[in-house]
Amino acid sequence: MIALIDKIAEGVLNELEEDYVGIWSIVKEIRCHIKEDSLVLDTTLGVVKKILESGNVFAGKFYDETFRGIDAPIDVVLSKIVRDWKELGRDPDIGEIIWFADKN
Repeated sequence: MIALIDKIAEGVLNELEEDYVGIWSIVKEIRCHIKEDSLVLDTTLGVVKKILESGNVFAGKFYDETFRGIDAPIDVVLSKIVRDWKELGRDPDIGEIIWFADKN
């Protein structure tokens, strides 16, 4: 599982050099490897934690086409993802839950 988290996190970090990445994009990649819902959520949280710990990425949302970062510790961001995902009752789709951006 750790190798998969590392592989996907590396891909996300590379993509973030060019564009924003939504959580649904991460989930879609994980679903190519894992089908069990609880493992998909856990793996997604592992990837998100890894990219945020890199120090070069922040989480946020778009409001009227403007990206606004969330000024919160990583554990708070992860808790928000879990809460919002459970409220959805399904995998997030485009634009839902959270986005990630490169700080540079």
